[in-house]
Amino acid sequence: TNFVLLVGNSQKMEVEVRPQNQIVRWSSSNSSVASIDENGIVTGISGGVVTITASITSNGKTYSDSCSISIVSLNISLESEFIDVGETTTMYIDYLPLSGELEWKNRNPDIISVQENEKTLLITGLAPGSTQIMITVDGVGQSYLIHVRD
Repeated sequence: TNFVLLVGNSQKMEVEVRPQNQIVRWSSSNSSVASIDENGIVTGISGGVVTITASITSNGKTYSDSCSISIVSLNISLESEFIDVGETTTMYIDYLPLSGELEWKNRNPDIISVQENEKTLLITGLAPGSTQIMITVDGVGQSYLIHVRD
């Protein structure tokens, strides 16, 4: 995989052609996973891996280059972002592709503790305050703010 993109996000692809006045044609190996427009902007549609190809035709010959993109679908639901000291809330994480590597980071382990159970995180309030928990799959992700009350 050349890079990773979250479903719903877009990234401009870059290609260098000479002479520069060549028309580049873009294509996606699976338009249900990622689309690409005539300007080279790829958009993640669903979880999976897709090959994006740029091609030009010069003097009757076609030249092309491709890259592989992992599109990550990351759906997270949090029972409550507000908990009391000693209380536990649950974060449910669903992602594709299933081969993706799920990681999380607790920004302040003095405020919350986190226990992982497959695709579920149990978050327990330890001390009053606010902290972030970052959830990533294959290096892309989202952060959530957790508030712990006295």
